[in-house]
Amino acid sequence: MRPLLKYLFLIVPLFLGSNVAEAQREVPVRVAEGLLRADSSLRRLWPGFWTEGPLVALYPAKGKTLVVHGPEVRLASVIEELRDAIPESLEGRATFVSDPGPPASYDLFAEIGGKAMVSVRVFGTFAPFRQHSEVVPWTGDSVATMIVTAVHESFHLYQWREFSPSPGQPMPFANTMPVKRHQSWLDSSWVQEALRRERTSLSRALRHTRCNHVQEELNHYTKQRDDRLFKMPSPFAAYENAHERAEGLANWIGYVGLSRVAPDMLSDADVMLQHDLANSYLGESGRPYTGWSSFATYHLYVVGAAKASLLSRCGPADWQRRVQAGESLQQVLLPR
Repeated sequence: MRPLLKYLFLIVPLFLGSNVAEAQREVPVRVAEGLLRADSSLRRLWPGFWTEGPLVALYPAKGKTLVVHGPEVRLASVIEELRDAIPESLEGRATFVSDPGPPASYDLFAEIGGKAMVSVRVFGTFAPFRQHSEVVPWTGDSVATMIVTAVHESFHLYQWREFSPSPGQPMPFANTMPVKRHQSWLDSSWVQEALRRERTSLSRALRHTRCNHVQEELNHYTKQRDDRLFKMPSPFAAYENAHERAEGLANWIGYVGLSRVAPDMLSDADVMLQHDLANSYLGESGRPYTGWSSFATYHLYVVGAAKASLLSRCGPADWQRRVQAGESLQQVLLPR
């Protein structure tokens, strides 16, 4: 569910000895302060999302877990609260807990004190997976990375609760099995080239400021996509629509969230999307990744995020309601 760390980073702790404990405390506090500082702005990302503020557990490798929560949220009394350890900036909005139980994963969900919440593993720092341009310097910053992760995964929790199922899908998330049976198609050179052309068309659309020019590029993109899908096994269309709606949308929410929380790290989500559309599908050798997993992670996450960004600028006024009700991003992009 988390493409960001999979294709942007090789996660490695760089702090040793006493520096580990210091980083394990400092980093989650900075993440919490950022999320709370932008609380009102994050509420405006999507109707109904973030209404109670953050509900995020930041799990360090060592030390206490920091639970970030809204002012009205009360954890069950069975959780030991270490109030004297909370900085003044987080008073009443965060709680250090001594033993919340192990998280399922750093990017999944946990239940602490009777509350379902996002769980994020805390590392002192991250090393970039590969060299990035200066327009995305935040990719090596652990605080920025965990902010993106927290917002992205919090939106998934909202999707599970509030989104209607995708057509043909039991939940808002894509059923991968039909596509896995045909994944050899994704290794063919003509599919790889078709996907590259589609990403290029979306990149051009993002660069336009006038919506009529955006629509012209989207019409071109749609024809390219339709031509490719016509030649491929039928399960691909439904899978792509569902995955873009679930993961692509959360990817966009995470980037926009970072631009709201820390604009000095990412001034505009489109800056990151342009970078992703140009580079995300390429390995260090410059050759495209292949296979089903790479297609989902390196193509659909990025394409779905780009479509969400274009809808936010040039889409119909009710695009969020329609997507939440079950329509795909692609459906809503098409003029009625």
